[in-house]
Amino acid sequence: MGRLLASRPGEKRHIGNKWLTSRRQLCKHHDVRTTLSLDEDVAKLLRSEIRRSGTSLKAVVNHFLRIGLISSGKPSRKRFVVQPRPLGLPAGLRYDNVEELLEALEGTTHK
Repeated sequence: MGRLLASRPGEKRHIGNKWLTSRRQLCKHHDVRTTLSLDEDVAKLLRSEIRRSGTSLKAVVNHFLRIGLISSGKPSRKRFVVQPRPLGLPAGLRYDNVEELLEALEGTTHK
């Protein structure tokens, strides 16, 4: 069976002595062709990744562009670090007797 060469749905093309009609549906996803000028170090890294993964240039470029674009949308957060400070106890109180400590801090109604 020959290949359909029609470029639009329903378009007819004359190939040799036959007419071909495309019946394909319109789809929402189309491949986009773009020419990129890559720095030599980036091209070297891409070639290395293609050899390592065994996938195509298109797959490798799409993968790393997605990672880069997704992560660039997230603001980097500064790590939250607790700075401890010695608070100590009021004079005359100790941690040895919790009951006495609670009574001194909350009063006799803590029970």
